[in-house]
Amino acid sequence: MPKKRVISFEDLGLGTPLPSVLAKSRDERRKEQRIQQKESKERTREAMAKVAAARDIVAQHKRLVEAETEQERKLKEIHKRELRAEHLKARHEREESERQHTAQLRVTQEKIITELKIARREDEAEMLRVRTLLERETAERAKAAPTNVHIEIHRTEEVERQRAGLPVLREEQPIMEAVNETRRTCVLVCGETGSGKTTQIPQFLWEAGYGHPEGHTFGRAGCILVTEPRRVAAVSMARRVAEELNVSFGGEVCYHVRYDNNLSDQCRLKFATEGIVLREIQSDFLLRKYSVIVIDEAHERSISCDILIGLLSRIVPLRNDLFEEEMRKHHGDVDRTSIKPLKLVIMSATMRVTDFKENRTLFPIVPPLINVEARRYPVTNHFARRTELKEYVDQAFDKVRQMHKKLPPGGILVFLCTQQEIEDLCDRLRRHYAATKIEYYDSTYSKHRLLTGRRLNETAASTSDNDGDAVATAEEAEERDEYGLHTADYALDDEVVTDGNLDDIETVHEGRLRRPPQPSGGRGKRSRVEAGAPLACGDHCGRSEEDGAVAADEVVTLPGEEEQEDEVNGEYDTLHVLPLYALLDFQKQQEVFKPPPKGMRLCVVATNVAETSITIPNIKYVVDAGRAKSKVIDEETKASCFRIKWTSQASAEQRSGRAGRVGPGHCYRLYSTAVYANLMAKHDDPEVLRTPLDSVVLLMKHIGVKNVGGFPFPSPPRESDLKAALQHLSVIGALDAVHDYNITELGRQLVGYPVPPRFARALLEVMRQRQRARSADVLDMVAAIVAVATTTTNAFTGEGNQLKARKVSEHADAPMDPRQARIRSLLNPGSDLVTYLNAFYAYRSDPRRSCELFCLVHKSMHEANLLFTQLRSHMLQQSKDQDELADTLDESEATVSEQREQSIDSLTNGGCFLSKETELLLRQVFIPGLMDQVARRATVHECRSLRVEYSDKRATKTPYLVVGANRTIAYIHPTSAVARTFPPPEYVTFGFLQKVRRSDTKDAQAMMMGVTVVMPEWLRAYGFEEESG
Repeated sequence: MPKKRVISFEDLGLGTPLPSVLAKSRDERRKEQRIQQKESKERTREAMAKVAAARDIVAQHKRLVEAETEQERKLKEIHKRELRAEHLKARHEREESERQHTAQLRVTQEKIITELKIARREDEAEMLRVRTLLERETAERAKAAPTNVHIEIHRTEEVERQRAGLPVLREEQPIMEAVNETRRTCVLVCGETGSGKTTQIPQFLWEAGYGHPEGHTFGRAGCILVTEPRRVAAVSMARRVAEELNVSFGGEVCYHVRYDNNLSDQCRLKFATEGIVLREIQSDFLLRKYSVIVIDEAHERSISCDILIGLLSRIVPLRNDLFEEEMRKHHGDVDRTSIKPLKLVIMSATMRVTDFKENRTLFPIVPPLINVEARRYPVTNHFARRTELKEYVDQAFDKVRQMHKKLPPGGILVFLCTQQEIEDLCDRLRRHYAATKIEYYDSTYSKHRLLTGRRLNETAASTSDNDGDAVATAEEAEERDEYGLHTADYALDDEVVTDGNLDDIETVHEGRLRRPPQPSGGRGKRSRVEAGAPLACGDHCGRSEEDGAVAADEVVTLPGEEEQEDEVNGEYDTLHVLPLYALLDFQKQQEVFKPPPKGMRLCVVATNVAETSITIPNIKYVVDAGRAKSKVIDEETKASCFRIKWTSQASAEQRSGRAGRVGPGHCYRLYSTAVYANLMAKHDDPEVLRTPLDSVVLLMKHIGVKNVGGFPFPSPPRESDLKAALQHLSVIGALDAVHDYNITELGRQLVGYPVPPRFARALLEVMRQRQRARSADVLDMVAAIVAVATTTTNAFTGEGNQLKARKVSEHADAPMDPRQARIRSLLNPGSDLVTYLNAFYAYRSDPRRSCELFCLVHKSMHEANLLFTQLRSHMLQQSKDQDELADTLDESEATVSEQREQSIDSLTNGGCFLSKETELLLRQVFIPGLMDQVARRATVHECRSLRVEYSDKRATKTPYLVVGANRTIAYIHPTSAVARTFPPPEYVTFGFLQKVRRSDTKDAQAMMMGVTVVMPEWLRAYGFEEESG
C-alpha cells in the first residue's frame, strides 16, 4: 500500500512549520520511544545497584556499632566490679573506725559522768549549806517584817454609822484580795449608784497600806490616784473622803482639777480629773509616783477615760515586769528597787463591763469582776400612762407641785435637759410657791389621810362590780412605811387631758420648752366639799367616821381645772429650789450639798451631771423626764449638733437609783413603759464615737503610737473619723502625711497647749509673726480669743442672743433695753473671734457686773479667764529661750493689769479699741488652723446643682459652700456678729458647724459658728487652694 503523502505547511500556504509531533512519522516516534525505554531501564539498574551498595555499607556500619557497644558493656562490667570491691573495702574500714571511736567515747563519757557525780555531791553539800543559811536569814527577816499592813483610821461615830450600811463594805475582802493578787491586768468593780464604791474603795486601799510608808515592804509605796470625769465630782469626793478618814483636806487627801488644786507634799490620796492624768502621762509615761489607780465612773465612756484605760492597760504590765526584773536583780530586796508595781481598779455603775472584760486587745488576761449590791433601799418606779412628747417641762412642774403637796418629807431631784429648761422651771417654781401656802415639816407628816382617802376612792371605784374583800385583804397585808402609807399611796395623778385626736402610737420629737403661762384672771374656779357632805364614790365606798372627816379636807377638782394649792395655816416658800448644771458657778453647785433651811423641802433641778459621780444628800423622790442633751456628729455634713434625745435604759436606772440612798425612794418617770422598752437603747454610745478625734490622734502620735487604729481602745473609733483627724492634722502641719503621718516639730509644740490643735496653731502663728505683733497686746489678744473659743460656743446668754438679734424699734417712745446697746457695742462685724475678745475684756474689767450688763455667761467667761492665764504661762515657758518674745510677754502683763482697771462705761461704746492693722492681724493668724474650714459664697449654678435656694439679701440666708472633700452647703448662724454684714462676704472661716433647725422653714441646716471674714489673698498667702468640685 503506497505511503500517504505527507502534507506540509508549505502545501497549505502556511509560513510556520508544523510541530515535531505532526512532522515526524509514526515509525520515527516508535523508535524514539524504544530508545527512551531502554535508557530508563538502564538508569533503573544503575539505581538498584547503588541501593544495594548502600545497604551493604549500612549493614557493615551496624555490625561495627554493635561490636563497639558490646566492648563498652564489657568495660563497664569490669569497672563496676572494681568499684564494688573498693566500696566494700571502704565500708569495712569505716565500720572499724566507728567501733574504735565509740569505744573511746564510752570511756570518755564514763570518766565525765564520774567527775560530774563527784561535783554534784559537792554542789549539793554546798547548796544544803546555803539553804540552811538562807532559811535562817529568812526566818530572822520574817520575824522582823510585818505579816500584813493595816493602817488604823480614827473615824467619827457618825461616819462609822453612815458607812456601816453601805453594800460595798461586805465586798471589802474580795476586792482587796483581787487587787493584791492581780499582776498584769485590772480589777473590775461593778456597783450601781448608792453602793458606796467611790468613797469606800479608796479607803480600803488606804487601810491596806497603799500610799503609806508602812506599805513599802509590799511594793505599795506611791500615792493612791482616783480619777473622776468631772471637776465637781473630784472636789466633792476628795472633801468627803477626807472627812471620813478624819484627816486634813489639802494635806493627806487632795484634789487636782483643771485650773485648781490643793496638792501638798504629804498627799497620799489624790482625786483628779482624767485630763489631768493624761497630762501627767506625757511627762511621766510610767506614772511612777502612784501605786494604785482607780478609774471611777468608767461606764460614762468619756473619750479621756477610754484613752486613759488604753494607756494603763499597757503601763500596768510594763511596771510590774520592770519591778519583777529588779527584784530578781536585787535578790528579792524591795528596798533596792527603783520602781514599784502598779495596780489598776476600774469601777462602773452599770453592768456594761463587757467592753473591758471580754476585750482581749485591751486586757489579754481576763480581769476579775466583783459585783456589788445594786442599792441600799428599794426604789419604786412610777411610769406615766401616756408620754408627753413636747411639753415635758410643764409636766415636770405639775409633778413637783403634786409631790410637794402630798408626799412625805424628802428631797426632790428633777432631771431635765438644758440650762434654759432648768432655769425656767426653777424660776417658775419659785414664783409659784412665793404666792402659795403649803405646809411642810422636816420630821412629821400629817397628810397621809389625804392619800389614803383618795386611794380608797380609787379602790372602791375599780372594784364596784367585783368582790372587794380580796383586794382589801391584800392591801391590809401589804406593809406600810413609817408614815403609814402603802407603796400605791405614792402614785400621783397623771393629769393628762386628751382631746381624742392623739394616736395610741407614740412618736419621738425633740423636746421643746413651753414658756410658763402668765397669770390671768380667766382661771377656773375650785370648789371644796362642804364639811360632812358625803362624796359620791359608789355603794362599796364604805367610809367610816374617820374617813368622813377626811372627806371634809379633800378637794374635788373639776375637769380642766387645777387642784387647790393653798392650805390652811400653811406657809409661803416651803420649797427650796436649786439648779445644778455644768455651767453653774462652783459655789452655787456646792449649795445642793448643804441642808435646806428649816421648814423647807429641797428640790434640785439638774441635768445628767447629777446622774453619777456626785450624790445629793436626802433625796427621796426623783422626777425623770427621760431626755438628755447629747452631742452628735452628722454623718453627711460632719456638723456637730446637740440633740435632745431619749436617754438609755442604763441612764434611767442611774437616775432612779438616786432616790434610794437614805431610804425607800420613788422615781416618777414622765414616760410610759412602751417608751422605756422600745425607744430607749440599752446603753449610750461612747464619746469616742461622737466626738472629733483631732486632739486624740495628736496625743497618740506624741506619746509614740504609730498606728492609732491599733491602739487598745475599749470601743474602737470609726476608721472614717480617724482618717478625717489625720487629714486635718496634716493640713495644719502637725503631722507629716508623706512620712506615714509622723508627728512634726510643730505638732509637738501643739500638744503642749490644752486647747484643740486648730486653735493652738493660732498661738504659734502669732508667736511666729512677732515682728508684725510687736505690740504687747496682740499676743494676749490671741490667747484671750483662743481661751473664749475653746471654753464656749457663744459668750452671750440666750437672753443676750435675743437682744443682739432684736431689731431696734422705729418708734422713739418705745422702751429699749439698755443691755441691747451694750451688747452690740461688743460686736465686730468682721469676726466672731474679735467679738469674743471684746467680751473677754469687758468681763475682766468687772467680772460680776459685766455679766449682768452684757448678758455674758459667767462660768464660761470665768473658765476662759483661767485658761487665758494658763495659755500665757505656757507661751512664756515655751519662749523662754527667745528673749525678745519673752520680754514682750512680760511687758504685756502691765498692759493687762491696766485694762483690768477700765470701767464699764468706757466699754459700752465699742468694747476693746483695736487699730485696723491689729484687727486684720487677729483675723489672719487663725487661718493656718482653719485651712480645712473655709467657706465660699456659693454661686447660682452651685446652688442649682445642690438644689439649694440662692439668696444674697441677708448674710444668714446666703448659702456658703464649705471648701473641701464634702463640699457641704452651710449658712452663717443668726447669733454670729457677721450675720449683720452686708453684702455677705465672699470667703469666711468658721470654728465648727452646728446642725440647727430654722424656725421659719423647720428645715435642719448646717450653721457656721465662730465666723471670721477673710480675704482671698490672705488664703493664698497661706497656700490655700480650692479643690475643683
